[in-house]
Amino acid sequence: MPFIAPFRAIRYNPVRFPDLSPLLTPPYDVISTEEQTACYDRHPHNMIRLDFGQILPADSAGDNRYLRAARWFAQWRREQLFIQDEAPAFYPASIRYSRPTGETATLLGLFGLVRLEPFDAGQILPHEMTFAAAKQDRLQLLRKCRAHFSPIFLISPDPDGQLRPLLERAIARSEEAGHADTGTGQEQRLWRLTDPTLTKALGALLAKTPLLIADGHHRYETALAYRKEAAGTAGGAPADFCLAFITASHDPGLSVLPTHRLLAHLPDFQPQRLFTQLGDRFSLTTLATQAVGAAAVPELLAAVQRGGQTQPTFGMITHSPARMSVLTYGQPAAAQLDVRILQSEILEELLCLHEEEAMAKGQLRYVKDPQEVARLVLSGEAQLAFVLNPTPIEAIETIARSGGRMPRKTTYFLPKPLTGFVIYPID
Repeated sequence: MPFIAPFRAIRYNPVRFPDLSPLLTPPYDVISTEEQTACYDRHPHNMIRLDFGQILPADSAGDNRYLRAARWFAQWRREQLFIQDEAPAFYPASIRYSRPTGETATLLGLFGLVRLEPFDAGQILPHEMTFAAAKQDRLQLLRKCRAHFSPIFLISPDPDGQLRPLLERAIARSEEAGHADTGTGQEQRLWRLTDPTLTKALGALLAKTPLLIADGHHRYETALAYRKEAAGTAGGAPADFCLAFITASHDPGLSVLPTHRLLAHLPDFQPQRLFTQLGDRFSLTTLATQAVGAAAVPELLAAVQRGGQTQPTFGMITHSPARMSVLTYGQPAAAQLDVRILQSEILEELLCLHEEEAMAKGQLRYVKDPQEVARLVLSGEAQLAFVLNPTPIEAIETIARSGGRMPRKTTYFLPKPLTGFVIYPID
């Protein structure tokens, strides 16, 4: 079974930084170039300099973002901007945020260490494919800094619903260790739990069933690769673990959203030809609406949701002609995911797009906001887009337990734990 352990975290010194709001960042893989620059400007000791540093024109083998991160990390530790806790602890956390519907929700989880296991051991379960370039980036950072800055996001099935009540008890008996307000309506709080009875109870509960990777597949695979490099060295034992944030799959504060597909720069793209090809295997219905432009997106999403209750369904937005359509799969589709059908039968077979190559050419982008998707297509900045239903958590768990993988960027879990609350050093 999985092994979850408390640890002596490195944290921002609370005496120097009583408010962590200007210091913490979202996970590196959801930060745009503009957001990266904003984090640099927000504070000279913002975590962005460590976890996702800027690439500079003069970068070389002797001076690059990985080496700069290592120098800053060492310097901030020497200057006591970071301190390390004296005793091992779990770090319960709460994340209050607004869902896309406007509803406020609060997720409870904890930061701890998870022992690294190969995927075929069946203890840590992936559910998505990964990109080679992202893993190389994370491996370079881990080699130079010898620390996990950003946690992987793990989900426990927790079939009896025990984790959240146990976390509530742990929070009530812990000292608060930090808080941050993102300025976007999201507030995150951290506690430090050293109570041996509750620590043991949490570790035992989380060891009962395999854990699913919600976010952080690249970071986990990078940690596995680094462990192989560290085997037989003094750093071998610490490298057997990586930093994780763990919550329950049915915590009322967890949201699973889709990631939509945006397509541009397609050579010789002919919408009418695509409509004809799609008609061989999909039922195409033009959205009938009085709304104009992106204002029609809520109606499109509602129609896609209704169709998805009985058959794989997704929306399509085209620029020329400006049209929103509902595509309902017309073939037998037992246990087939919408996103897998889209990937194999439309993107690959009809549009002849190979994912990593298409991304490198700017032909394929993953966008979370359906309003942004519609705006980019209807303005002509993109040629078409596909809007998806969210994948149910039950389907994700079933595929992961069976050893399957879904296409990349199938899911988008909310909320995201901020990077920088706790750091796991492996030096």
